[in-house]
Amino acid sequence: MDVKEIFISFVGFYIVNTYSEKNKIDYGDLIKEHWEKTYWTNLDNFNCVDNKIVSEKSVRLRSFNGNKFLQISKNKVRVSNIPLQNTNITIETIGHDLIRIKGCKANRYICFNEKSKLIVQENGDHDNCVFEEKFITSNIVCYKSKFKDWYLGIKDNGKIQRGNRILYSSKERETRLFFIEFI
Repeated sequence: MDVKEIFISFVGFYIVNTYSEKNKIDYGDLIKEHWEKTYWTNLDNFNCVDNKIVSEKSVRLRSFNGNKFLQISKNKVRVSNIPLQNTNITIETIGHDLIRIKGCKANRYICFNEKSKLIVQENGDHDNCVFEEKFITSNIVCYKSKFKDWYLGIKDNGKIQRGNRILYSSKERETRLFFIEFI
């Protein structure tokens, strides 16, 4: 089996990006195409009843449109200008591109309520706490609610954006993007 086949069969983007940066090879499009053929067809029928954690990673999520960090406290989702302890986040993978976002210090999950507002819950087993993780590049990511067309985002003024907000311009769409900083 050659290197190309190993990367195609591997499910993580992180090793691919590390290898391609080191050797100046870009396998991103090849893997994305393979994933779309293999996994996207059954993703809509996925039921999150099990919610078994496949893997975890500790990160900070910094907004693409400014140096604002997503912060999870005991009762609220906030935005911070500097990386504090509450900005440390655990991304729990529960399926292919399906994740839950948990605050490390608060030990609580980010969820959408019925009005598309971000809330914090102790138990992350609810369907409104499951997000799809879509990588734009190796360290830029977008989070979309699995069961509704709602996106996680931070406005330019540093406030949390409602998930159902329709964004028309490319500048507005940048509010949905996050840089991942590994801890």
